[in-house]
Amino acid sequence: MPGLLKLEALLDEATSADAVSACQQVHFVPWYCYLDDGKRVDRFGVPPDGLDCLAVDFRPAAPADDAPFFEAVASRFSEERNRRFFSDITGVDLRGTDATWMLISWKPHTFTVAHTDQVPGRPTRLAISLSLTSEWNESFGGMTYFRWEGRDVAYKVCPRANEAIVFRPFPGSWHWVEPIAATAPANKRYTLTILYRDAA
Repeated sequence: MPGLLKLEALLDEATSADAVSACQQVHFVPWYCYLDDGKRVDRFGVPPDGLDCLAVDFRPAAPADDAPFFEAVASRFSEERNRRFFSDITGVDLRGTDATWMLISWKPHTFTVAHTDQVPGRPTRLAISLSLTSEWNESFGGMTYFRWEGRDVAYKVCPRANEAIVFRPFPGSWHWVEPIAATAPANKRYTLTILYRDAA
């Protein structure tokens, strides 16, 4: 698909195996949403008792404390040699950017709606979505779809361990994760996302 690269074995074999294992040690809490007078409200943390809400995905409660391994892995993307590597293969100028990261756990019924990874006031120049998921079956759901504005066909990606999707976000770079099936394993599908954004 134009503007989208798939990279296999992005991390070295040992780091990839350690990352998959480290996911099991992280304390995840839900990113959830609910309706308030007909308007969607998004919150992060443990929902109050009795609140009728929907868990969108799960993220580390305190990334720097709960996921130090991933803090270290993500810091590699800020190294100048890696910044140059991604600039060279994508043609995107990454000078003057910060590499921020998110670790997401996908459990049954979780999903994301279509979004572009752009943040008002702080453009995202490059997005890297690294799967830390092994032995995932399509029957579990949770496929990632990419459909650029103006194109009728969506590109489907099944999670594979240590496989990364790299793309340059723009206002029409729509992508989403379909709902995870109720029968899917709860602690199997993980994504580490690196975003190169203009420095704050």
